[in-house]
This record gives sequence, C-alpha cells and structure tokens, in this order.
Amino acid sequence: MVLLLVLSIATVACQPQYPPIEELLIDISVFPEGWIEDVEGPGPDPSAPWGGIRSVERTTLFFHSPTAGAQENIERYKSNSMARDEFARRLRIVFQDHPDYGPYRAPDELSYTSLIAEQYFFACVYADNYPFPFYGCQYLTQYGPYVVYFHAGWNLDEMDPQEFENILKAIDKKMAQYAN
Repeated sequence: MVLLLVLSIATVACQPQYPPIEELLIDISVFPEGWIEDVEGPGPDPSAPWGGIRSVERTTLFFHSPTAGAQENIERYKSNSMARDEFARRLRIVFQDHPDYGPYRAPDELSYTSLIAEQYFFACVYADNYPFPFYGCQYLTQYGPYVVYFHAGWNLDEMDPQEFENILKAIDKKMAQYAN
C-alpha cells in the first residue's frame, strides 16, 4: 500500500505542469489602435475539430477592427511528436493557394524569425482587386506540445506588415513564458 502511494506521488510529480491554456493567448495591447478583442473572450475553436490528431485542450480568441479580423488558436497535444505531426498536416492544408488571390508567400516587408519555436511558417496573400487593398496572413507554429495558428485579414489603413510582425513576436513572447 505504501509502495503504491509512493509510486502514485512520483508519477504525478513527474508529469509536466501546463498553465491554463487561456493564459497563453495574446491580448489586445499587441494590436494597432482601433482593434478590439471579441466580447465573448476566449472559447473553444468554433471550427473544431480540424480532423487529424485530437488535442488535449484548445482555445481560440477573435480580434476585430471596423474592416478587419484576426484569430489566434492554441492547441495542446499529448506529446511533442503529436504536435509535430499536426503541424505538418496543417501546413499542407492552411497554406494552399487562395482561390481568388493566388499563392501564399512571405512578403518582402517581413523578415520574421522565431527564436523559440520548434518549427514555424508564415505567409500572406495580397489582394488589390478587393473593394479595398488588403493582406491576409497566416502564422503556424509549434512550441513543444503546442500548435499555434494565427491568421489575420486587414485593410492596409488598419495595420501594416510590420505591425503584423509585432503580433508574431508577441505570440513568441507569450509562448516563451511557457518554455521557461
């Protein structure tokens, strides 16, 4: 009985402790002026599940401006290898050529490099044939057992590519808190 209790305590002590997943979301302060956080706050991804590997937990937060929107989705998987597999699967899906605006590519204005992600990819489409010129950018990254997906579409009057890059840096900064 005592041996079983000692083994149970040792098992619990060896399991990684994860912060509440909502604490890893970025907040509105990283967006340009005029953007707001969705009044509903964080919640489950409305499009979940994406298929593929089931996450242990997930959360999503939406941000808006008068003519733009963004979404951050964070999912935690049972292991780093499961997250790595899901990253690879999503990479094939989310960066397919856009049917109206062509292939995703990294804009010349962005030179972002993540120093803490195990793997990441970001790219954008630019549409000048929409009612107003806009960027649609996506960022997919893996940090250990987490896969983070961020996408935004915006009018060039509401955000520029450098401000988008600042959001990517903020995501890294939040996830670095977990990594440390």
